[in-house]
Amino acid sequence: MKSYGKQILLDIYGVVCDPYQTFQLITSQSHWREGIAVWILAMLFMIPQGILADHGDSYFYGITIGKAFWLLYLAAITHGVSRLFTKNGTFTGIFAGCCFSFIPQYIRGVVYALPLIGNSWGGTFISVIMGIWSFILWIIAIQCNYQLNWRKGLVVAIIPTIIPILCIIGLFVGGIVFGIWVLSLF
Repeated sequence: MKSYGKQILLDIYGVVCDPYQTFQLITSQSHWREGIAVWILAMLFMIPQGILADHGDSYFYGITIGKAFWLLYLAAITHGVSRLFTKNGTFTGIFAGCCFSFIPQYIRGVVYALPLIGNSWGGTFISVIMGIWSFILWIIAIQCNYQLNWRKGLVVAIIPTIIPILCIIGLFVGGIVFGIWVLSLF
């Protein structure tokens, strides 16, 4: 029986210091259990952020459920889109890669909990840097799991982000068209 705690810490260290080799290991051996543990650890890091912002328990539960659905959505859509390019890779591999690629976002949650940095321009700057870093790690996870090149990995990473934006635009435009139609009846 392997030590999950030690493996998780080694994987986190590897994602930060040597992402290509670590994502090769994470996605090929399907470290989805370790990925879920990292996700749970990240949610625990978000508790101080909610307490300091005085949001209460509902904020934490809402964020936790929302992030869980986003994680599953992102892994499922990415797996489906990646299948258009290659038959390599597994869902459990990309799910683990997704969990580990969001490590910079989890660090951002800790930064926001710091009273001097969290709500300032410094916190916003750190948030943008962590978002870019997380997106790059996501592309690396896609490349390692599906053996895609950089461009195809970028396309696969962008598509799950574009779908919700297109849905929101469609609802907005549909609402305007529906409103104009209702007004034309009178």
